[in-house]
Amino acid sequence: MEDAIEWLRNRPFYEGQIAEHRRLPAREPAFGDVDLSPRMADALSKQGIDRLYRHQTDAIEAVRDGDDVVLATETASGKSLAYTVPAFEAAMDHGGRTLYVGPQNALIADQEESLSDLAHGLGFGSGVSVASYTGRLSRSEKRDVRDREPTVLLSNPDMLHYALLPYAGRLWEWFFSSLEYVVIDEVHSYRGVFGSQVRASRRRVMATCEPNT
Repeated sequence: MEDAIEWLRNRPFYEGQIAEHRRLPAREPAFGDVDLSPRMADALSKQGIDRLYRHQTDAIEAVRDGDDVVLATETASGKSLAYTVPAFEAAMDHGGRTLYVGPQNALIADQEESLSDLAHGLGFGSGVSVASYTGRLSRSEKRDVRDREPTVLLSNPDMLHYALLPYAGRLWEWFFSSLEYVVIDEVHSYRGVFGSQVRASRRRVMATCEPNT
């Protein structure tokens, strides 16, 4: 970091553009306690996670209680585990499913990789499976995702609007009939017309999953 700052300082076209440079001292982590199944605890331990931060445990407990949760913390602070733990628990316990919506396919790919690694660590017979469904897939790849019926499905707002919800009662009935959690990542990015479209799609998801609707 110091090298990058010094590089900026030495560039003539950046002269006068660095308003302030401060070094903030590190803070001690705040950990919390939460009950985890032995299978989940072991999978996290394999990734070097033996304790969870307080914001993670608070969010997990809130999700378990059926509350809506918005989690805003620094980058790389482990926000994903706040929904991953309840999502995987639901899948292992009774086949409950989770829909993850991300604004960018690159972000979806990163999440799919990390979730798949954790799912693999749960061991054989966990009942947890992860797949993405984006416009990058071929027709046969999309069909393969539907045939596999994953418990955690990652997609984007456009695919949710055009490819999932219109076929919720036919091609995707198996998914929406057991959908329990909806994760909207990068929620601060949904603004303007794009944000309105995402809000409308979210309401459609709720209506689709509502009994007798």
